[in-house]
Amino acid sequence: MVTPSPVVRPLIGLRYARTDLSGVLAPPYDVIGPEQRERLRERDPHNAVRLELSYTGAADEGGADRYAQAAQTLQAWRRDGVLRYDEGPSLYPHAHEFALRGERLTRVGVLCAVRLTPFEQGAVLPHEGTLRGAREDRRLLMRACRAQMSPVFVLHDDPTGEVAHVIAKMTRGQPVAHAATGDERHRLWRHPADEVAERYCELVGRGPLFIADGHHRYETALAVSRELAPAHPDAPAQAAFNYVLAVLCPAQQPGMVILPTHRLLKLQGREEWERLQALAQLHFIRRRFDHDPADPQGAARALARSLEPPPGGAQFGIYTRAEGYALLSVKSASLPADAGPGGYNQLATVLIHRLLIDAVVGEERIGERVTYITDEAEAVRRVNDGRFDCALFLRPTTVAQMQRAATTGQRMPGKSTYFYPKAPTGLVINDISPHLTIP
Repeated sequence: MVTPSPVVRPLIGLRYARTDLSGVLAPPYDVIGPEQRERLRERDPHNAVRLELSYTGAADEGGADRYAQAAQTLQAWRRDGVLRYDEGPSLYPHAHEFALRGERLTRVGVLCAVRLTPFEQGAVLPHEGTLRGAREDRRLLMRACRAQMSPVFVLHDDPTGEVAHVIAKMTRGQPVAHAATGDERHRLWRHPADEVAERYCELVGRGPLFIADGHHRYETALAVSRELAPAHPDAPAQAAFNYVLAVLCPAQQPGMVILPTHRLLKLQGREEWERLQALAQLHFIRRRFDHDPADPQGAARALARSLEPPPGGAQFGIYTRAEGYALLSVKSASLPADAGPGGYNQLATVLIHRLLIDAVVGEERIGERVTYITDEAEAVRRVNDGRFDCALFLRPTTVAQMQRAATTGQRMPGKSTYFYPKAPTGLVINDISPHLTIP
C-alpha cells in the first residue's frame, strides 16, 4: 500500500481587523485555568478566549450553553467587522519569539489548511493518545461555530533548510499583525497564493507531517468532517470542512523546544499508597537525593535536571511529603524485552505509566487522578499543601523520540510532550461552513 502524501493548501483566513493583537490572543483551551480565563476576558472584550472557552449555564451571558454562546459571539464579531475575511487564499507565516532560561528564541511556522486523513493512512501521524471527554468538548464547539479557532501544531522535517528558505521569502515584507503577550512576541505575515506559496505546499506535502500538539483538535476536525459530508452530499472534496487549520513548523530549528511534563498523583486511601510503594520497590532502584534543606523546592529542579538522558538509563524523580526526594532507576528485569536504546519502550512516559501510574490509579481514571505540570517547584508546593500525594519528575521527550514513536505506529501516553510555547489562538480562524472551499 502506497502512503499518500499530505495535502497542504492556502486558506481564506478569518482574522481580526486590527493589526495589534496583544489584547486578543489566547492560549489553547486546555492550558487555560479559571483565573487566566477571567484575566483574558478582562484584557479585551474581543479576546479569543470568548470563542475558545466561553462561559456555561443560565447565569452566564444570557443563558445559552457555552457552544451556542461561542457561535453567537463569532457571528456577532463577523457582523460588526471585528473579524474579516482576507480577499483571497493565503499562507500565514508566523514568528513566535519567547524567553527560556535567560535566552531569547524564535520558532517559525506557517498557518495553512491540511487535508484531513485518517492516521492509519500515514500522511499525518500522531504520537499521543487522547481522552474522550476533550474530543467531545471540541466536537461540540466546532459543530456549533462551524469554525476552527485554534491551530493544530504540526512538525515536518527540513534537513536541508529548503523549506526555511521559502518561508524567508514569504516574510520579507512587513507583518500584517503583531502582538506582545508577557515575554512573548508574535509577527504574522499574509502571503497570497502564488508560485512561492505553491513551492512551499509542494515541499511540506512530501510528508509525513507529525502532530506535535493538538491531537484532540485533529481528531475532532476529522469527526466533524465525517458528520458534515453525508449531510452535504453536493459539497466538493475541497470543502473547507475536509481540512484542518494547522501551523506547520520545520523540526530542525533552534526554537523547537520540548519541556518535561511531570505527573502529580492523587491517591485514594492507604491501599493505593501501599500499592505505589510496592510497585516502586518492585520495578525501581531507589536512591535518596541529597539537597540543600534551605531550598527544598529548588531541589525539585535540580532533581529533574539530574535525570540521565537516553540511552543512559530510564530514570525518574519522585517526591512525597513523607519521604522527600528520591531518584528512581528502572531495574533491568522490569524493562520490556524490546526496550532498545532510544526505542519506544524506553521512553520515560511509556515506562512510568506502564510500571507505576496505570497500575496504581487505573488507565480509565487517568483523567481524574493525574495532573500534568511543567514547573517542578509548583509541583512540590501542590504536594506539600495536600492537593496531591506524589510528584513524579521526567526528562523531556525529544523530537526524534516523538517522530520515532509516530512512524512506528505507537501511541505514547497523553501529555508525553509539552512543546513550548503553545501556538496561540486568535491569529487566524478557519471557517468550515459547508458552502466554503479550500482552493
